[in-house]
Amino acid sequence: MRIKASLAAAAVAIGFVTASTGSAVGATTPAPKNGDLVFLVGFGGITTQAPGEGSYHGVTEGDEPKYSPNGKQLAFLRSGDVWVRTLSTGAERQVTHTGGTVGAYLAWSGDAKSIVTSDGNQLEKVKVSTGAVTTLYTASTAVQQPAWSPDGTLIAFSTGTAIKTITSSGTGLRTVSSGGSNTFPDWRPDSKVLAFITTRFTGKSEMVTVPRTATSATTPFRVSWKAYPQGLHHIGVAWSPDGKKIAVLQFNANHEPNDQDTDERFKVRAYLPDGTHSYSLTGPIVGDDGPEGLDWAPKLTS
Repeated sequence: MRIKASLAAAAVAIGFVTASTGSAVGATTPAPKNGDLVFLVGFGGITTQAPGEGSYHGVTEGDEPKYSPNGKQLAFLRSGDVWVRTLSTGAERQVTHTGGTVGAYLAWSGDAKSIVTSDGNQLEKVKVSTGAVTTLYTASTAVQQPAWSPDGTLIAFSTGTAIKTITSSGTGLRTVSSGGSNTFPDWRPDSKVLAFITTRFTGKSEMVTVPRTATSATTPFRVSWKAYPQGLHHIGVAWSPDGKKIAVLQFNANHEPNDQDTDERFKVRAYLPDGTHSYSLTGPIVGDDGPEGLDWAPKLTS
């Protein structure tokens, strides 16, 4: 689903400003803390918002924003190429120059040296320092929404109808979930659990989790159904940096989108992984057909 609001309208509505950050989290930092959320408003409008904050802030033009593992940089796609923005200065660097052949999704490696992108039926590995692109895996169907495990060992991705994983070297293909649609995988920070959206149970979207060892025979744990059985339409997933919550992008109405766009407001909602509770992380995000892309940054400390 693509948003129909123009970038110009979004810019007027929110006013582009540079996100502020501190210095990098040191190796001795005891536990990660949860920082800002990032998503899109309008065509190409990358925005950030702190959980519970009343407004959101424009950052730059682009799509599919993803924070680097240390939260200091933001990778995104612009006209099909990978760009990286240093959040403390606002400096941006074009990483790839492929003229739009790199696909519509990306994910950082745990060491922040590489980015994996989807390009048609291929997953491609981009070296951040040089922009060199190599084919990591070629599928028999289109692939999308790659998610690189923080420990660097596995890459999960969606084919639309299934969630699959491969090793970081492009081998060991395994199906994690199939039946209905299966989309937007994201790893828990310890790389032991995968969350994603599926319609396999009721035909409506749910956020679920499986262990990293899951196969197609594994029944996912229905997190959002347990917390909110009335159902909501979900279009994105992001684990909190501390691993204690899972954020999803959702419609602000208890139904799926329709041709009349009867409710164009979206929210980011948080779920406890055991499904015992859910709550709104943001207020309504207004935009024709709502936002796209979702990620959650670690909080930087001075």
